[in-house]
Amino acid sequence: MDKLIKKSQCKLIIIMLVALTFVIVVFCYRLLIRQDTISSIAYSSLKSKDDYRVYIKEDGKYVPFLVIDNGYEKGSTLLLREEILAETKRMNEYSSYYKDSEIDRFLNGSYYENLKEIHSLIESTAVEIYSDASIGCSGDETENINRNIFLLSDKELSYGYGIEGKALRYFRNPDNRLSYLDGTPMGWLLRTPVTSYLSAVCEVSFDGKLSLGNSFGKHGIRPAFCVDSLAKIKKKAGIIEGKEVYVLE
Repeated sequence: MDKLIKKSQCKLIIIMLVALTFVIVVFCYRLLIRQDTISSIAYSSLKSKDDYRVYIKEDGKYVPFLVIDNGYEKGSTLLLREEILAETKRMNEYSSYYKDSEIDRFLNGSYYENLKEIHSLIESTAVEIYSDASIGCSGDETENINRNIFLLSDKELSYGYGIEGKALRYFRNPDNRLSYLDGTPMGWLLRTPVTSYLSAVCEVSFDGKLSLGNSFGKHGIRPAFCVDSLAKIKKKAGIIEGKEVYVLE
């Protein structure tokens, strides 16, 4: 009987060792194949911006984007344009409803075409927005729309107010809400309406605070989009003088 018990124990130990080895091999393999992918450089509080910045061709010129989140959608990595677009835009003539607004059409029309070098990598993403019925009556009804390019929401910027999407860890640091155009701090538009009004929208002010603007006013824009988390990146020289930087092509 003792021999049978010892044999069973040995078999159990062998099975456990084989299972542990398998887990280690799989983990190492996944780590190895993800080393040169966009997900491998996503933001963490221990990294500097050089570590999670990637350059993408926008209208034929390399432009810096920040790789800010690996969990916006399963298998996708979220990128945000580092600087404000040079051209300001309005949400709409009067309404603050995001779906098919002027800015929504611009982002998924002419701006999307400026990113043609990476069209095969950009993923259609489910984006949560306030419904039209919620606007003007302080409503809290939302809907999902699928978009290639989109604006972020006030909740995603971790302000703690809205209900669109989920708070992103990147914006827990208030300094990460700041953005610039040619070195000058500028405000930038969010997709979130102020639902107690018909034409008020949320924006990030030049100092990083949440503020209110008009849908028909001109605002700075920071496009965001998701790409396949396994999209390959590489280091390239000649974009920034004296440096090798990450590029997504």
